[in-house]
Amino acid sequence: MYGVTFSNYVNPEVLGDTQAPRDAMDYLNPALKGKIILTYPHDDDAVLYQFWMLKEQYGWEYLEKLVANEPKWVRGTAWPYVAINNGWYAASFTTFWAFEPFPNQKTEFLLPEKDFFLTWFQTGAIPTQAKNKDAAKLYLNWMLSEEFQGTWLQFPVRYDIEAPGGYQSVLHHNTSPGDFRRWMIKRDLVERFRLQMRQLIGEPQGPTPVDIDYTVKP
Repeated sequence: MYGVTFSNYVNPEVLGDTQAPRDAMDYLNPALKGKIILTYPHDDDAVLYQFWMLKEQYGWEYLEKLVANEPKWVRGTAWPYVAINNGWYAASFTTFWAFEPFPNQKTEFLLPEKDFFLTWFQTGAIPTQAKNKDAAKLYLNWMLSEEFQGTWLQFPVRYDIEAPGGYQSVLHHNTSPGDFRRWMIKRDLVERFRLQMRQLIGEPQGPTPVDIDYTVKP
């Protein structure tokens, strides 16, 4: 019913003179050591897919170097956004936010300059045994309406409606919701890679997303 994109979220004040990271290699910059916050890939399938694409593009050596740059690992894809917005960390690529910055907001959401990035479409359905099917149809129709799609923060699912921030439709960018879905159904491959990420990074530490205290720096 709407697109979700994970990409670079940065806080220019925390970055200081360091250039904002846009592509994968930028996150290996020694100046960002200890300033990056990332979601455990083996704790979230969407982030796991991001790391799979990094491995496919740049190899295991890249992932090892990224881990060596000492990012802060957290559970939940909202945590990086909150922490960066609070000025606790400088950058992440495992979170999402509006393509067009809010007024007076210092942080920025940036798409890569050349690298692939993750997008998927959240879907909706009406169960055959739903008690209020007419109401459900009205709700789904509203979700697909120009009113909703035209105010969504990221890519709309309707190609006749422009994305915010002056971006073209999802078809004109280096991203593929279809590829993500096809990867997700390869469960043997996904679970094997999850175990490999656990070996590389370690077991996820900290509270689950529903138990996080977002007022305390991770």
